[in-house]
Amino acid sequence: KQRLAILAGLVGLLVMTNQSKAGWVNAEGRYHFESNITKEECNYQALLAAKKDALSKINLEKLSAVEMEVCTEAGEQTNCELHSQTFNYLDGGYISETQNVTQTREGVNTGNEECVAKIEANVHQYTEKPDPDFFLEAKISGKVKKFHGESFTIIGKTSQKAHIYVFFWSPNDERDEYTTLIPNGFDPKIISNRTFQAPSKARNEVDYVLSAEFPEDIKRDEIIEYFFVLATKRPFKTMDSESVESFWKRLDEFGRSNWRLKHLGYSILRGDG
Repeated sequence: KQRLAILAGLVGLLVMTNQSKAGWVNAEGRYHFESNITKEECNYQALLAAKKDALSKINLEKLSAVEMEVCTEAGEQTNCELHSQTFNYLDGGYISETQNVTQTREGVNTGNEECVAKIEANVHQYTEKPDPDFFLEAKISGKVKKFHGESFTIIGKTSQKAHIYVFFWSPNDERDEYTTLIPNGFDPKIISNRTFQAPSKARNEVDYVLSAEFPEDIKRDEIIEYFFVLATKRPFKTMDSESVESFWKRLDEFGRSNWRLKHLGYSILRGDG
């Protein structure tokens, strides 16, 4: 009987542990609306704040923000404030689904107008810990601030042989989707044998390049965009584009000990250098 009681207690502990790793929570986010941002940007930042609040409900409030050199080098303070919180909540957990999203504004026509987002979110912690012996370093060549039309490469290194993938995300375009840049038809596979380059040395400036392109429909003189560099121990299936929620869910299923990811931000100036 004592043994059965111990086993029952262990099963109960496992259930509690699993429950602590995922669950639906109610969350709210706010962002101050100023004249130098659009209502759409304000609403989006309020939604990001709500997602951060949701993740904090399962003890993820101590997540560290991604250090973005682009913010200090670019000198685009407003743009950096808009996007600095975007990656604060991606390292320790993720949201697999949201529902009942409502967005309103409070204090309209006053100096304290705020965009308010309320959501229900299904929040998860990764079921595995990262492998401390598997690491990734990556950076964008040249200066962080780039002119329209300027080409560059992504260079990096890993602690062991790894598969390399590159994804693109822009706060100005598909905010809820990541676009796969590598692999592609010219670079179907990039393997890091301790070091790597994307595009690969054989394909760069021969078949294609990575180039800073300033969108025609943006009124600002400078924007910030991002790459995600993913290194994996074994092949990871990619799609042309994928929702943010699906991407992080699949990485969790892939096994947190099997991958490392680096966020790279850079600034694009309107006009040629």
